[in-house]
Amino acid sequence: GIGLFGYTKLILMDGIFSFACALVLLFMWLADSMEKRRYDERYPYGYGKILFLISSIAGLAVLIVAIYMFYYGVSRMTWLEIHRSHSGAMMAAVISIVANECLYRYLMDEGRRHSNIIISWNAVNNRIDVMISFLVLVFIVLAGLGFSFTERMGVVIISLIMFLASLRMLFRSFSGIMDK
Repeated sequence: GIGLFGYTKLILMDGIFSFACALVLLFMWLADSMEKRRYDERYPYGYGKILFLISSIAGLAVLIVAIYMFYYGVSRMTWLEIHRSHSGAMMAAVISIVANECLYRYLMDEGRRHSNIIISWNAVNNRIDVMISFLVLVFIVLAGLGFSFTERMGVVIISLIMFLASLRMLFRSFSGIMDK
């Protein structure tokens, strides 16, 4: 919400990546429960690949958002798009850092207990989200200090991180589909 109200595009990107991570976690838990079903007449081979299929769809969605935001940051974003105070955006970035770090630690602990691939994948996504939120905070502080170009530079750098994270998701998903 803070990103949509015009504070900064960096918070919007952080929110998009956080939302994508939450959707991936939710859909992967649903897919995991589907995979545990036994095969039947309708699906004689079971539901074994649905987890990887859903993960690849999420990776593709994040890839599209990353490419669009990179294009936006390089070609369309003007230097004077910051119109409001950065205090709300900084608070949102700090909340995102703390929440994602707590979720990362929880998922890592659960992943060790149950040795579940879904939990470990999403734990890494939350660690990437912590890094993105930290970079957002740094770029917002720099923009608040008068370095207005740092917001545009931050959009480009964070879109590259999102691009690499989506490629990681896609690579792992296709490796699972191909039984590697």
